[in-house]
Amino acid sequence: MHYPIHHRLRDHWQTLSRHGTQGLDYVSARRVMLVNQFCAIAIALNIVYAGQVIILDAAALSVFLWLVLIACLAFVGVMLLNGTRHQRLARWILSSIPVTTLFISAYFISGGAGLQLYLIVIWTLLFLIYTRREWIALLFFSIVYWLGFLTIEFWFVTPALDYDFPAGLIEQIHALSVTGTFLAVALVVGLFFTEIHRAERRLQEEFEHSENLLRNILPASIAERLKNQSDTGPLPANRSQTEDRPAPIADGHVEATVLFADLVGFTPLSSRLPPAALVQLLNEIFCRFDDIVLMHGLEKIKTIGDAYMLVGGLPEARGDHAQAVARAALEMQALMPQLRLPADNVLQLRIGIHSGPVVAGVIGRHKFAYDIWGETVNLASRLESHGQPGRIHVSQPLAELLGDEFSFEDRGDINIKGIGPTRTSFLLGKTGAGPAGLRHNP
Repeated sequence: MHYPIHHRLRDHWQTLSRHGTQGLDYVSARRVMLVNQFCAIAIALNIVYAGQVIILDAAALSVFLWLVLIACLAFVGVMLLNGTRHQRLARWILSSIPVTTLFISAYFISGGAGLQLYLIVIWTLLFLIYTRREWIALLFFSIVYWLGFLTIEFWFVTPALDYDFPAGLIEQIHALSVTGTFLAVALVVGLFFTEIHRAERRLQEEFEHSENLLRNILPASIAERLKNQSDTGPLPANRSQTEDRPAPIADGHVEATVLFADLVGFTPLSSRLPPAALVQLLNEIFCRFDDIVLMHGLEKIKTIGDAYMLVGGLPEARGDHAQAVARAALEMQALMPQLRLPADNVLQLRIGIHSGPVVAGVIGRHKFAYDIWGETVNLASRLESHGQPGRIHVSQPLAELLGDEFSFEDRGDINIKGIGPTRTSFLLGKTGAGPAGLRHNP
């Protein structure tokens, strides 16, 4: 397959630019890339100057050719230093080469050649490649460049060489210097802004990734409130850790429906399956549960071992929270026979559901999570533990909320630990015809 030459040139340029950036953070790598790119541009400009002198056969400027050769070798050395993790030394040498070679060259051919204009370009580059901690080096080279520019501009008025230069040589070099300065500025600024755009794009991608992660951990509205709190910034150093800290996110909900589900038979299965296969199976089940939760507009709270907890009716209230949770519970039960399990292994789902008031919020500073508390949560958990495998155990208040849309099997009063005699039922399905095991007639 033919690979276009401009693609090959681009690949070579990127390889040259990234020389010595392996293992560096993005900011440090960007500085190294700018140094490498400037060295490549400087070498190209020096070759152009050398070619001009050779074409004009300006023999007296042989010293200029030697300076060009030395400068090119020095720029190559800077890139080699970057590759050997001596980036700071590379920056210092890069800062020293131009002012030295330009100063000597201008001394021989006068300031009329305009070589001092390159000092402005390189001085601009220094602000892009030096770190804040290297402000002394930046200040030093800034003063040196300023003094060098003034010296070349106002003191090197006539050439130091007593030689009859070819007609128009100084003017041609000056024109090339002006053109080269503009091109160098355009290239340096263009390269810098290219890296800035890449950084902005990467920042946007990372921001979207973190937003997705946050919304996978917390409900969207809670995540937004948490971000708004963090926008207040860190506490002052003289302020205590608890003083003026934003209030924790906490909401009381008059009505919500809580579901607990436990995989019966998972513990014995865990002793017979390899760890990878066990985690893969559990992940498959819970991911299918996640899909059901998302489809019904519910909120997954957490998983605890092989138990799964969800809630309906928060963080945003909804009038059909009980019906939505009941439909999700029936679909979760219908999913279990579809699982592919190792031979002679059976998994069943035991579910408990209750409706009532809950408190919901986010607590902690590290690995925080959205959670719910209250008697409603406790009773839903007890209903699950006092239920039967393959069945959905519900409280009387929930059965009353569901009404005639669903059918039930009355279980009567059972003694629930910590609560006492409580009337409960088994949810059978939606009233009317439906798939076996999912909906039943009363």
